[in-house]
Amino acid sequence: MGRLWLEQHIEVWNDVPPAEIVEECKLTLVGKILSELSINLLAFQSTLRRFWKIDEVNISIREARLYVAKFKNDIDRQHVLDRGSWLFSGHLVIFTPWILNTLLHCYDFSTCAFWVQVFGIPLEWCSVNMVERAVKHIGKVLEVRIDSKEGVSLRTVRVRVDLDV
Repeated sequence: MGRLWLEQHIEVWNDVPPAEIVEECKLTLVGKILSELSINLLAFQSTLRRFWKIDEVNISIREARLYVAKFKNDIDRQHVLDRGSWLFSGHLVIFTPWILNTLLHCYDFSTCAFWVQVFGIPLEWCSVNMVERAVKHIGKVLEVRIDSKEGVSLRTVRVRVDLDV
């Protein structure tokens, strides 16, 4: 059959990227739309800016369904990460922090964090350990919030879980 690939020289660079570019990249999120449909970039940008309530963010497409969002400050970037996943035209949009020396197509978008509300837990079982134990089978538990209302014995239990998508 012959050779299916050719040996090529691989050059290893020991250079370090400029510090100001690395600092700029730290304010960046990489995102992916889980859809095969083409997306209107202007509609995508304006919708996310409105959802995020952030005007000063530059969103650009880099590869098929891969986007880069550059923020002016870390507070806005963290706000988007903390609020979780997003929907655009009914399609899930996942954003993840920029990772040094990582190609865009190497980012992992196979999981997404969702808030799950848990019902039917007896009051005496409303502890972080017991709630984690109850929901660990659906995904990796990231955070547990147990809210109790003053003077009321009912409790709301919410768990942020990293789920396979």
